[in-house]
Amino acid sequence: MNKYFAYDALEREFTTHDTLDEAKSQAQDCVDQIFEFGTNDGFDTDLEDAIKEGCFGVVLGGFDLPTRPLTEEEKELYADEFIHMVENPPVLVEYPQNGWIKCSERLPGDWSEVLFAMKVPESESGWLIRTGSYFEDGMGFCSFDGVEFEGVTHWKPLPQPPID
Repeated sequence: MNKYFAYDALEREFTTHDTLDEAKSQAQDCVDQIFEFGTNDGFDTDLEDAIKEGCFGVVLGGFDLPTRPLTEEEKELYADEFIHMVENPPVLVEYPQNGWIKCSERLPGDWSEVLFAMKVPESESGWLIRTGSYFEDGMGFCSFDGVEFEGVTHWKPLPQPPID
């Protein structure tokens, strides 16, 4: 299942994508195309609304359709027509959303202050999580006390600070 979506409000179509950058790019392409229509033919309310409604985001869930193998009786009855039977009903599936971004999918911007994580089997949780910065110049992830970390697999933006 693709994790991200883009919405073309003019065509009323969703497309799904493997990465956030792909979804952003698709949404931008849709809005650019709608803007070009408006530039050529004038901006009516439908075109203005389609630009404002264009969006992209994270897929929070979907549906699974459970199946089972055919019984011997069903194999005889249906021959080669079917290879499995669909079970009722479709199952709602909510995908985990914990905010962590895989480094293989996307890296933070240069000098970004982030939380970063790496697997450490010796740890009780199996993970080492630190606060620090990301540097594109080859240093990679560094904690605020200047320690460089190799093997970082995930990161996420820092949360908002508390409000008094």
